[in-house]
Amino acid sequence: MTKTTKSTEKSFEEKLAQLNKLLSSKDGATEIAFKNVYGPHAMSVLREYVERKESVPPRATKPSDKEAGDEGKKKRRAPRPPARYGQKEGVALPSKEEYKTALNKKYTNTASNLVEDGYAAIEELAAEAREVAENMESGNLGQTSRCQTFQETADVLEGITISMLPGIFGEVELVRLPTLSDSTSRSHRLSEALDDLRMACDAVESWVEAEKTQREIEAEGEETGEEDDDTDYQEIEDAIQEIRDHADEAEGVEFPGMYG
Repeated sequence: MTKTTKSTEKSFEEKLAQLNKLLSSKDGATEIAFKNVYGPHAMSVLREYVERKESVPPRATKPSDKEAGDEGKKKRRAPRPPARYGQKEGVALPSKEEYKTALNKKYTNTASNLVEDGYAAIEELAAEAREVAENMESGNLGQTSRCQTFQETADVLEGITISMLPGIFGEVELVRLPTLSDSTSRSHRLSEALDDLRMACDAVESWVEAEKTQREIEAEGEETGEEDDDTDYQEIEDAIQEIRDHADEAEGVEFPGMYG
């Protein structure tokens, strides 16, 4: 006979109740407590629902006997305490649905903005790669494989430029949540830029498919069997393909070294 294992995973309501209890306590709640309930982007929305408590000064660390005897040695500093938050008077934390709506609204962007940001990042990385290569050349390191790789990377990225986008890119909206990585490496920044380009293309592609389907449905109800449509789908699809090709091309470059 198989025993049924009862799930120990707490529901959102149970987690929220615990969080509210922390907020009303003397010590308050840390950012981790909010993330455990709402997810990794919690504080980007919830800061307006809570107020920060005055930081409790860290306890002084008692020096060891040796440290106490050495006047020239500095005492160790206690770790900085995490920020703590309490409930704003008369303000209740949002439900799961309310939080998701607020989060999506905060990070809704247009496809054109994502594309423009992606190409801007590529342009910036191209300039950095070219600068590194030129500095190495001036330092008699122009024949090294590292310098040659940066030259090749700069050549590729400098050849990737944005074309005029069809107007629909400025109308299609999508949610782009910020990255959770703290990395500032060139490889990571390029990866983020390419993600932006591809996400924008996916969103516009979905719009095209939905629009074409709707047009077909509407056309079936017309006596002529055809609905007037002045949308240049080929232009949109060509733009999507060009952006995807650029993303694939940029994906193959390398940033060797410490900051790659």
